[in-house]
Amino acid sequence: MRLYLLFLAVFFLSGTLVNAQTTEGFETNDVSQFGIEGDGSLSIQLTGGNPGKCLREDDNTLGLGSYVLLSPQYLGYWPVNTDGTDSLFYDYKTVNSSGGSYQPAPFQIELYGPGGVARYSPAFVLPSFNNWHKSKIPVDSSKWQLVSGSWNSLLQNIERVRIYTEFVVGDEYTLIDNIRTTFSPVVFPVTAGLCSSFPANAGFEGWSFMNATSPASINTDGNPPNCLRFTDQGNTMKLIAPPKYKGNWSGLNGTHSLCVDLKIVTTQPTVTLPSYFIQIQGKGGVVKVNLTASQVDSAKGKWFRFEFPLQQNVWQQVSGSWDSTFISVNDVFIQPEFFSGSGSETVYVDNICIGLLTDSKPLESQVTEVIPYPNPAETEVSFPLSENIQLVSVVGKTVLSLNRQIDKVRINQFEPGIYILSGQHQGRTWRKRILIQMPK
Repeated sequence: MRLYLLFLAVFFLSGTLVNAQTTEGFETNDVSQFGIEGDGSLSIQLTGGNPGKCLREDDNTLGLGSYVLLSPQYLGYWPVNTDGTDSLFYDYKTVNSSGGSYQPAPFQIELYGPGGVARYSPAFVLPSFNNWHKSKIPVDSSKWQLVSGSWNSLLQNIERVRIYTEFVVGDEYTLIDNIRTTFSPVVFPVTAGLCSSFPANAGFEGWSFMNATSPASINTDGNPPNCLRFTDQGNTMKLIAPPKYKGNWSGLNGTHSLCVDLKIVTTQPTVTLPSYFIQIQGKGGVVKVNLTASQVDSAKGKWFRFEFPLQQNVWQQVSGSWDSTFISVNDVFIQPEFFSGSGSETVYVDNICIGLLTDSKPLESQVTEVIPYPNPAETEVSFPLSENIQLVSVVGKTVLSLNRQIDKVRINQFEPGIYILSGQHQGRTWRKRILIQMPK
């Protein structure tokens, strides 16, 4: 770990580039590190790739746009050449299995992170159905549409790479093969501060769903506004985490917690607990945790935060062993649906976050989420009045520590890069990842 942090420090402090490639040809049967946003499903197709095996995404025609999300090996810091010579490559083939009409894509590929959002080839038109196509995506700012933020800030920490895959009004499937970069992304470990707060322009922020009715990203509610909303479901709705949550959680074991903000508006009379509220699935085991009926009532009609320490006595071991579960996490599932019977039900979900451990048992809270702003920042960062402020660099060095109550800190004296900013507000610890960038 120390060698890894030292290696990462060299990137941020010296700007040194590595001439290497990252390649995925899907010749193993493991698709667990990739993800999908929308209403489809992923699998490995054993034949018919370009050549050999390939990734297959099936569209379920429920009305959502479908995206394939690249695995964590393509996320993090992109150390690309400044002359625009670096590229991302992949092969793709869409099969129109229903014969439905063609629909164009809003873009071909999108990069998303704390520093911004950029899209390549807006209004993308698929060359043809049922044929393999080779795509070369130049990692050159002049070739992309910047939706928000800045290009350089975006490349400091890419949390999502998604490829649009829905081109048919009806059933279809898309094959993807031979994903390659001319550079080697620096992958950040899963740490505190990793969060899905569903801000504007983030959509579903990489989350996918099973058995969900009318999923939507809205700005009329949330904790604060911007959250996910689901209406009139059965009792089996499942949220599936994006690739940025996948990887080695060993550093979180026993010292951190996973929290979810939940609000349920319902006229249904009966609490019916699902098989779990949150389930973490790793290569070495599976653990789950659930709520009680009284805890569910805490979120009825109002926002409530449920926080679960990553401690063995809090979770139920479904299979494998506790420590082995966290060595390589493949999936995080959430089932936020608890009422049954006649009547309506609307479920709101916000702030699915990993933070520092604040207690030794499940916690519930009505504290409003603390979100420092602006983020990215150039000169200062503001937040609700807090104390015990700390700013820690990506290599674990504390560069700022203040015990007094304040509502902003100046950050222009620190090196540009990713930091963890933390503090205490209304007796609760908050912790957020921020990006410090050079003034424009």
